[in-house]
Amino acid sequence: MHHKIIVVDDYFALVGGINIADRYNDDQEKEAWLDYAVAIEGDAIKQLGKVCQNFWKDLAFVNGHNNLKIIPDKKDSNFLFRIRRNDWIWHTNEVSNTYIELFHKAKKEIIIICSYFIPGRAIRRMLKNSSSKGVVVKIITGKFSDVPLSKSAEKWLYDWILRNKIELYEYQKKVLHAKMAIRDHDFMTIGSYNINNLSTYASIELNIDINNQKFVTEVSNQLKKLIKEDCKKITVENHLENKNILIQFKRWISYRCIQLFFKVFTFYIKRNYS
Repeated sequence: MHHKIIVVDDYFALVGGINIADRYNDDQEKEAWLDYAVAIEGDAIKQLGKVCQNFWKDLAFVNGHNNLKIIPDKKDSNFLFRIRRNDWIWHTNEVSNTYIELFHKAKKEIIIICSYFIPGRAIRRMLKNSSSKGVVVKIITGKFSDVPLSKSAEKWLYDWILRNKIELYEYQKKVLHAKMAIRDHDFMTIGSYNINNLSTYASIELNIDINNQKFVTEVSNQLKKLIKEDCKKITVENHLENKNILIQFKRWISYRCIQLFFKVFTFYIKRNYS
């Protein structure tokens, strides 16, 4: 269970990637981790409350909480915001489908900020297709990670990212823990979902999709400010300066270890999906 949700009186909620921990507070010795959440007021709060209550009361396995009616209707293309869930127990894959929709519908720009960016083949194929169609794809990952093996595995993919003309940026100040994606200044998704097979197939995740140009433009501008002020652009040239045969071998081993970990922990779930 990987949700990060706070619901107050079925009136106010926070949904994002933020855990309750001291690492999110600045102190004299270290800066806080970078993360994001969205504050929500409205009808969907009641639905978020039901999700939390089902976990609390262990009713998820009895009532099938994936069948909750979402307000507004998920099929309505004019929604303002909607709840999206990945839950392998109930064969719900809504967050993954949101990302597929985001890639397919993008016309100009995609911005992704992700802490454990190790996309599987399907996501890599969609990223490559978006870039080849002329969509500007920007990925923000972190220079530092609380899981060093994951960061090393990420760096093994840098060559693939750069080879496919995708812009790559590393946040320089502290650990990055955010999970968010933006499409064309008019659509975004934010929540607990990381772009890797663990979030896709094994973790129980929750995101909020937002379909509001004014709000999404503001968030997009904040990320572009972050890129300008606190990130380093990874280019082919400076990437070559920071690798050699031994470093690349270490990164390859890290990537294979992560892949093996994902396969072991998602084998049973993938088999049940099929």
